[in-house]
Amino acid sequence: MVMAMRIVATIGSLVMTMLAPGMVEAYEVNAKAGTVTLSSVQDFERCQRDGGASDWCLNGLTAYVKAHPNTAFAAGKSVRARFNHWVALSFFATALDKLAPAQCADDDLQLAVISGLALPADEPSHDLALKIARGQCWSALQAPVQRALPDGSELYRTSACALFKDKSVAAPECLPQAAPQPAAVAPASARLIGLRIESLATDVASARSFRGIDNEQVLWIRAKAPHADVVLLKFKGIRGPWNNAVVPCIERPETGATTCLARVDGAERTVLITEDGSYQAWPQGYPDGLRVFRERLSDHPKAASSADVVKEFSFAPSGGAKP
Repeated sequence: MVMAMRIVATIGSLVMTMLAPGMVEAYEVNAKAGTVTLSSVQDFERCQRDGGASDWCLNGLTAYVKAHPNTAFAAGKSVRARFNHWVALSFFATALDKLAPAQCADDDLQLAVISGLALPADEPSHDLALKIARGQCWSALQAPVQRALPDGSELYRTSACALFKDKSVAAPECLPQAAPQPAAVAPASARLIGLRIESLATDVASARSFRGIDNEQVLWIRAKAPHADVVLLKFKGIRGPWNNAVVPCIERPETGATTCLARVDGAERTVLITEDGSYQAWPQGYPDGLRVFRERLSDHPKAASSADVVKEFSFAPSGGAKP
């Protein structure tokens, strides 16, 4: 079979194209001028395949459609499949005056319009999207444009809602949205509600003893899992209703400090803060707090041993803070 041979230049390379007699000739490339001449929309697709999504091919298609406006819709569909959707809008806009109802419902045209409405308002393709949406394709485009609202960007929402307003169409998605309310977070101390502290197993090794400058005492012991964040405090030698009372609290680590939160008269209350080796307690009746120390002060009696502390928590406590 006699074969005709011609050299077709593509971006960055030369490609040998073998054409059989009777075949439609392929697109022509002028590498020096950086132009592509097409003889059909199919040539654009071949050019794209050979050149790797070249703007040369797109410019060649623009020139071809200008000379053959009846191919604008087919060109738009081909471009939508190979470029950002909105790039196809210039071709669909050229075909707009002659679009049939079925073409207005075409998926490629709808995707291009929705993509264009999401562009900034000063982009030419944004105006083209509005032109198509406002025109004879409005009835076909209204539903898909509205369906895209929930997942659309703020730019898209602004453009689409302005379009619905211009068309006097009520779109629920365009109504002012109430700010989402933050989910209610239960206070940490809520875990203490209903907790029977007398039944808790305690960690003997965690027992501690603190004293204030007037020989006030705060005894401290941690519960075992699954309540390892629960600490039991017993106050001794203090004034007020918490003297000899056991108060449970939830330990909450914070940056550089640890806070113990109790449940008092139905509300959360800080009862102990540990910060850099410093200890401050807030038993009921001490609005300014009570400074306590782990080390023995010179005029204090011997500090309570771990066994002494454990013994203080070895019976069912009476009194104390109300859970």
